Amino acid sequence: WVAVDRALRLADRRSFPADRQRWLEVRDRIYEEIMERGWNSELDSFVQSYGSDSLDASSLIMPLVFLMSPSDPRMLSTLDAINRSPQQGGLVSNSLVYRYDVTASPDGLNTDEGTFNMCSFWLVEALTRAGKTDRAKLDEARLMFEKM
Repeated sequence: WVAVDRALRLADRRSFPADRQRWLEVRDRIYEEIMERGWNSELDSFVQSYGSDSLDASSLIMPLVFLMSPSDPRMLSTLDAINRSPQQGGLVSNSLVYRYDVTASPDGLNTDEGTFNMCSFWLVEALTRAGKTDRAKLDEARLMFEKM
């Protein structure tokens, strides 16, 4: 989705030749597929891959690349799911974010996974953007950032 969306923006801004209508249709089909197949209604969250029941911090990028509004109810519930401790099914430990749960999604590496600073910043930014409509999210983002 991002690649096609950015190609459209680039073509528009630089007056590059593009099959604009086709690219719009492709981008919109990808969006619909992500919304339908990337959402897990049991977890009330976007997940690592289609049909998965594993959270993935990469879903925090969705509002950052303008795939969806940071205040979309699905994004807010994804934020809530990720922002729980690993013991509660989430990805956050001491204000730091794991990319995903390696026990639920084995990656073939025979080591424990650490938290990723970038994922922690993604969560802070996603919470900050969601805080425009939910003051508690903004406060949560500030506290998390201060602990990092």
